[in-house]
This record gives sequence, C-alpha cells and structure tokens, in this order.
Amino acid sequence: MGEKQPYAPIWVGRSKKGPIVLYQRGKGGEYLVNLNTKDHYWCQYAFQFSHEIGHILCGYRDGDSSNLWFEETLGEVASLYTLLRLEAEWEKSPPYPHWKEYAKEFTRYAEERIKKYRKEVPEDLEEWFVQNEISLAKEPVNRPRNVALATRLLPLFDKSPEGWAACSYLNEKKSKESKSFSFHLNDWFLSCPHQAQKKFIRKVASQFGILLPFNQISDKDEQESKP
Repeated sequence: MGEKQPYAPIWVGRSKKGPIVLYQRGKGGEYLVNLNTKDHYWCQYAFQFSHEIGHILCGYRDGDSSNLWFEETLGEVASLYTLLRLEAEWEKSPPYPHWKEYAKEFTRYAEERIKKYRKEVPEDLEEWFVQNEISLAKEPVNRPRNVALATRLLPLFDKSPEGWAACSYLNEKKSKESKSFSFHLNDWFLSCPHQAQKKFIRKVASQFGILLPFNQISDKDEQESKP
C-alpha cells in the first residue's frame, strides 16, 4: 500500500499497553507491534493491526506531537479501509473452510464503529477545525473523535487508493519544531514526488478548509524583493 519499499518485517506481540507500534526496533530493524486482544476476536485483531500498519505507512517517528492527531486519524482510516475489504477476502480464502461464515463480521464491526462515532464531529468540518485546532494538538488520541474524522476521509481513500502511497511522505519533514496543521499538510504536499499524490493531499486539505500549496518564497527571492 505504501510506496517506500521494502518495508522491514513486523513482529507482533501482545501487551495490555497496546495496541501500539514501538519507536524501538528489533535487532534486524523489525517493526515491533503490540496488540491488546485475545482468543478469536478476529475483528479486533484486524482493527488494531491495521491501525498500527497505518502508523508504519505514515513513516511514524518521534518529534513534535502537534499534528499527531492527524496520523492517529489516518490509522483509524486504515482500520476501516481494511475491515470493509476483509469480508470478500475472507470468503475467498478463510483460514479454515468452516470459518467462512465469519466473513460478514468484519463489515459489521466497521459499520457499527462508523455509526457509533460519526456524529462526534459536525457536518461543517471546516468551521469545527478552526474552533478545535488547539485542542487537537493537545489531545492526539481521542478514539471517538478520530473515528469520526476517519469516516470523513475514508471516501477519499476509497476513490484514490494511491493516497496510501502519499501517506509514506507524511512525516518526511517532521522534527521537534512545532508546526500548525496547515504547514504540516504543506510539508506533506511538497514531500510527495508524484502529481497524483499531490492532488490527493489537496483533497484532504480542502476538507479542513486549507488550500495547497502555500506560496513558496526562496531566500534569494526574498532578498531580491527587499528595497
């Protein structure tokens, strides 16, 4: 799904502190993912694992957390995107033939999650964002809110799967320096090498009332413009 290949292997463990993908890597550079589920809760396994894959696709890294809420939202998009496609895959290739009937549970799990949380964010997303940008930066992990935002972005990924390749450039310019969300999106836009990816990012930004790209003024241009 992402563009930067090859990805390192993923080691999956279980922890009550999960689900989480650790900043720490394995000795061979493996991603370390911990899930917090058990038994035969396959929907929950798929949901949690897909969310952490979302972080990996976004090139997650330590640094300024002002816009981490957006990466968390993309993780929720990844979960819903996966769950809504697993029914067809599971029906074709169930782990065991007598498990085939379970396939519809993945779609049901996703639809119930969407129905439960979609009204956490009002229809006017642009106005809501202006009013909540500061609180978003302070509270990146808010599951109901992030799922609601994910339901608004999911149709963009459904129509343009290349959006996942664009996600691999999301944190290309992330540092310890705090940035507004609009500048974060502009950095993302500038980091992507392909026009299809840039077009996709413009669509994402427009959901929040942000127009990309910003006017770029080089140091040379700035000097020449001075009297």
